[in-house]
Amino acid sequence: MTRLGFVVAIVLSFCVCAPMARAQGRVAWKTIHTTGDPNITIDIPAGVPQEGSDIVDPKTGTLMAFFATADNRTKVTCLLNRDEYSAEQTQKLWTTALSSSKIGMLCADSGANVSHFSAMDSQPTTSNGFPAATCVSSYTKSDEKDPGIVYSRFTIAAPSALYYLVCKVSSKDQDAAIWDWSAGWQDAVAHIQGSLHLPDAKK
Repeated sequence: MTRLGFVVAIVLSFCVCAPMARAQGRVAWKTIHTTGDPNITIDIPAGVPQEGSDIVDPKTGTLMAFFATADNRTKVTCLLNRDEYSAEQTQKLWTTALSSSKIGMLCADSGANVSHFSAMDSQPTTSNGFPAATCVSSYTKSDEKDPGIVYSRFTIAAPSALYYLVCKVSSKDQDAAIWDWSAGWQDAVAHIQGSLHLPDAKK
């Protein structure tokens, strides 16, 4: 699995924890303080619980997670992660990477069970006053119960750490996952991304 060659891969697992409507316009939102860092707030669907310490662990970098189903067929998961910078992985390096035309590689997956990979979108942006970028891809992963995947990642190079919000839509096949993404989850995920407020956000 490639994430610009230097991003640690994370494995996203699913559980059917709460049903919700697919279209963003039908979603009621609630603002939460993340389990992993109460100074961070983000919107999640009102009927969906935030996962506890069995999944959320600041020591491993996972600050927030929720799992949901849409229309009893599509599984959705979102995780907020934080990576500390190092001598090799600096904010300056990530600021450069997030403005690169190759930012879509953050959503690449070249695993042995992956086929029909398609890069859907990638673009630089800002969040909380800091450099950021989004990317989206779709693929089929044959070893998943629901093998159709749309994978999105929102990455922020904040001064204190690198934050990334990963949301994954999983359905019976790749076409169904893409349809569910386009029919509402794209807007819903954009809302979640826009709601993220970091403690070191610029005023």
